[in-house]
Amino acid sequence: MFLRNYFGANKMNHSGKISLRRISFAIFCFIILFLLSFNVKAFDFDTSKEDYKANFFSAEDSVKLSDGKFEKNLEILRVTRDNVLVKQDSGEIFLINFNESKEVDLDSDGFGDVKISFNSYDNGKAELALSKLKLPDESIDGLNNPGVNEENKLKKFTYYLLGFVILLLALYLIKKLLKVLIRKFRKYY
Repeated sequence: MFLRNYFGANKMNHSGKISLRRISFAIFCFIILFLLSFNVKAFDFDTSKEDYKANFFSAEDSVKLSDGKFEKNLEILRVTRDNVLVKQDSGEIFLINFNESKEVDLDSDGFGDVKISFNSYDNGKAELALSKLKLPDESIDGLNNPGVNEENKLKKFTYYLLGFVILLLALYLIKKLLKVLIRKFRKYY
């Protein structure tokens, strides 16, 4: 019903065709609605690119931790003056008290990769500092596993290629849908 009213007879140009401007506007609106449906409160910390990052967080904010190979999402459940309640994407819930810290293991190797510290509290928001933890044998691990970086690059390339193919497929389907809609509405008017 919406499309029929939106692309109605009074909306057509002089040749009886639906204007490209109206179709572009409708697609633009759908894209904006799609993008707004994502959580924009996410905070990223990638240990392969940075060693330290701090920010203020309130309840329901989320933090994405990654190290180039593995990633873990954290959700801030509750913030008080005394502590912060955090939930990992695995379902584990932990508490960080004021002026204390908690280590998070990204790659499930039994060693903490990121240290999260609760430094200050201001107006319902907690300042959390994220810092990269270095293992003493980190450089030796790179020598023993030389194929890890190549494997990671291949995975990244595969995901980019898959995303590109999905984008092309989506554009093709939108083009086909628009052709069908235009043909259908030409019959009515």
